[in-house]
Amino acid sequence: MLEPLFAGLDRSVLLRVQTVRALSLWLRGRIALRLGAADVQRTVARTVAELARIANPRAGVVAALLDAGAAARRRDVDTAVARLRLAIERATATDLALHATAARRQLGTLLGGSEAPATSPRPMRTSRAKAIVSPARFADWFVPL
Repeated sequence: MLEPLFAGLDRSVLLRVQTVRALSLWLRGRIALRLGAADVQRTVARTVAELARIANPRAGVVAALLDAGAAARRRDVDTAVARLRLAIERATATDLALHATAARRQLGTLLGGSEAPATSPRPMRTSRAKAIVSPARFADWFVPL
């Protein structure tokens, strides 16, 4: 289903750059999760496996985010929570503030209660980013569950 959209990129030499490859795989996985295609679990599992072969810290972060999304789609909240926590840990260790912030918000959404995201309309902020005006939309786009 998504393969025709990425055909040109898949033939490109750009994918030899590990960061570009990781980001393109993450995009592919996020689109699959958002579209909710019938083969979303297979697509995301294949994407996570490819990300695992990339020697780039960002790849480990986005693999955990995609795994969390796939688990949430299966209604496996425990696995989704564990994968989001792993993503937060990895993102924090590699200074990927937006990844960590979005994952924390999605974690709070899954858990509710004391870990739920603030319901304030105030923008979400990270140390290196400008304000994100719609935190819920940003988190849903960045970390689809």
